[in-house]
Amino acid sequence: MDLITRTILGYTAEVVGVNPDQIISNIKTREFVLARSIFADIAYSEYMYSYSRIGRIIKRDHATVMHNIEVLNNQMWQLPSIKHLRKEVFNRTKEFLQHPQ
Repeated sequence: MDLITRTILGYTAEVVGVNPDQIISNIKTREFVLARSIFADIAYSEYMYSYSRIGRIIKRDHATVMHNIEVLNNQMWQLPSIKHLRKEVFNRTKEFLQHPQ
């Protein structure tokens, strides 16, 4: 995992309230699936990672990554709270990567 994906993963875990290891685990509870989807969407949409590369990081195949991103985008239209979480993760990631410590 590189700096960008480690940063996205860390802030996703922090904002959603889970452990980074749980995001890449096989656990399929709602909060972990949401965290995986947010991670994948930001990596794909904002940092141009391929579905396959994202899948290798979160131990899923490319089709699962595509599906999770599609579902997340639909949920963000219906639930502003999910859109807010995604925005918060992206803003923290962007800020950190622009001004690394």
